[in-house]
Amino acid sequence: MRRNAFFAVVVLQVLVLLLMAGSRAVIVSAGQEITLKAAPVDPRHPFMGDYVRLRYNISEIDTRVVPNDITLEKLKHGSKVYVVLEEQQGLYQAVGLYRSEPAAGPGQVVLNGRFEGLRYPAPPAEILSKPEEKEFYRNAEPSFAWIEYGLEEYYVPEGTGLQLEQSLRERKDVFARVKVWRGDSVLTEVS
Repeated sequence: MRRNAFFAVVVLQVLVLLLMAGSRAVIVSAGQEITLKAAPVDPRHPFMGDYVRLRYNISEIDTRVVPNDITLEKLKHGSKVYVVLEEQQGLYQAVGLYRSEPAAGPGQVVLNGRFEGLRYPAPPAEILSKPEEKEFYRNAEPSFAWIEYGLEEYYVPEGTGLQLEQSLRERKDVFARVKVWRGDSVLTEVS
């Protein structure tokens, strides 16, 4: 009896590990590839090694422009959200942000994300010199939804993270290739 219970526990643990690895493999093999504009943020993790922390063109979504059902009263920090993406001139852009999963239209992809809060719009430097414009921004409502997708950290071989980050910062355009399947995503390449 004890022996069977032990083997059952071992088999269950092995199955969980296989499912974890298999789910990423399924996304990479069966997922739709999308391209996002990216920018490097940070180069090193003390325990995990070198990586490049990325921010995407879909990390901050202007709720004044993109259709959404997001308000601070309805959504708490860390809540799951669904971002509808559509290809525009070779890059995928956010065209919708919702609390419940929407159906993707033709040419659209739905990406699962985590709501990190609403932020204030950053005023352009020339506006800060005009008192009436400065007052507008001081009284503005937070309107940029900050979303994380689990794609923000791209691990690289030891000793190469700082070099990669510097070379990416020197380039004007950095792109990330992402595979998406049923809302889940895997970062496959940064170029």
